[in-house]
Amino acid sequence: MNNKKLVQLIVILIISLLTLLGLHISYFSRAEKKFIFSKVLLCYSIAVLSVFTLFYGEQFLYDYNANLIALKNVGKLHTYMNVAAVIASYISMVALVVPTIEFLQRVKLFELITYFEAGKKVFTTAATLVLTKTIAFQVAIGLVSVIRFYRNDANNKDDSLVRTLFLLLPSIIASLLPNCFFGAIVVSGLLFSILNERLQNIVNEVNCLQTDLQMKLQKPYYRMHRFCDLADNMDVLTEKFILICVDSIKYFDLVAVPFICSLVCNLFGITVGFFTQYLAIVETLVNEESYDAFNAITNSVFLVVSICDIALQAYMCNKSVMTVRNTSIILQHMNITHVDIRFKQSAETFSALLLVTKYKTEPLGFLQIDMSLVHDVLSAVTSFLLILIQSDLSLRFSLK
Repeated sequence: MNNKKLVQLIVILIISLLTLLGLHISYFSRAEKKFIFSKVLLCYSIAVLSVFTLFYGEQFLYDYNANLIALKNVGKLHTYMNVAAVIASYISMVALVVPTIEFLQRVKLFELITYFEAGKKVFTTAATLVLTKTIAFQVAIGLVSVIRFYRNDANNKDDSLVRTLFLLLPSIIASLLPNCFFGAIVVSGLLFSILNERLQNIVNEVNCLQTDLQMKLQKPYYRMHRFCDLADNMDVLTEKFILICVDSIKYFDLVAVPFICSLVCNLFGITVGFFTQYLAIVETLVNEESYDAFNAITNSVFLVVSICDIALQAYMCNKSVMTVRNTSIILQHMNITHVDIRFKQSAETFSALLLVTKYKTEPLGFLQIDMSLVHDVLSAVTSFLLILIQSDLSLRFSLK
């Protein structure tokens, strides 16, 4: 299977899955060779959203009346945070159906992958990271939920394994669009890396052509011809750089709401995860109760998954931005003292483009995603924990 077919297959599978779940509201017309808005798929999406909301709304009322929704029950809180994220994702995709179709009409992903000859490299790396983030994390949460069910089954006859598995569905759906965002970050970062490699080759050859020895050995006509060829290659790289930047930033905005909802869920999960660990310790020390190691360990899985999810996204976004900054550094090492005027114009055009391009993984301008995000999340978690712990300790000692 060649690169283009591999890309097409992966994109078709992703769009088919999103369409099946009602998150994609258009279809591809082979006759017109473009995506077309579908009222049928819109009605299907609204129907899926309605059934989803009614089903999990009923489950929420059941758990609320049974006093199952509390800070100690991380699993329930994790589920209903994801339910809210899924509902927000459906609403945002319905609202952005026209911009989404326009984006799909003009995106040139296949051409970019084919030009850079990066199909296998890009999608092997992207698939490994995305599958780890999508499947491994969800499998860990699923196993913990099933294990907790079998342990608590004897004490909770109203629960069922099927109901427990259904509570995992929101977590899976809520991760789809944010994982598409993550996959786009990985792919764009790899494309920028390959572009930098080709740019570095051009810079090396340009610098070599201007050495004293080369200038003595080569005739002016050959040098002019070679610089014109390099200028053409530079113009192509400039065009591809614009495509990657524009398309990736546009896509980040389209999936901004699901991605931000995912960050909020992870922030909430980290806060509650640390607080449950605190509760397990303080109830042992203050109330002299037996330490529940099982709940502490299983609850820590939700905590670890949330931390890893945020850290992995922040790392890849930061790496993508740093790769773009490295493009400017490569150009700075290029000597244009004795180059042809044609190549000089191409190099200056690319340099000017880099100066005016502000490539940031900043969906809707709401939050910049880089390694500083980890610091911001930990700061927010610390603030929330201080408030929760202070309130809990005040209540405990006031009752003594």
